[in-house]
Amino acid sequence: MAILKLQNEGDSHTMTVTECKTVTGNYGEQVLFSDGTDALYLPKQSADRQLDRLGLDESSVVGMNLTFSRDPNPKKGAKPYWWISYAGA
Repeated sequence: MAILKLQNEGDSHTMTVTECKTVTGNYGEQVLFSDGTDALYLPKQSADRQLDRLGLDESSVVGMNLTFSRDPNPKKGAKPYWWISYAGA
């Protein structure tokens, strides 16, 4: 399984989520999103905030077609924001 790295502003990836769960790694708690081929890890706080905004949680997101992206952060020198949206919306 390939681990996707979306590090730069404007990076994005669309997947149909087949697995979503909280895991603990080198960077603390993260949420794993997978489509069976690719895996994407988001910081738990960012993932929870974005899923809540969409009215979803880790169990209800399975089967959904979502786009994960890095959007501009207005704070100078700060990393881009994580953003999750419904694919095609």
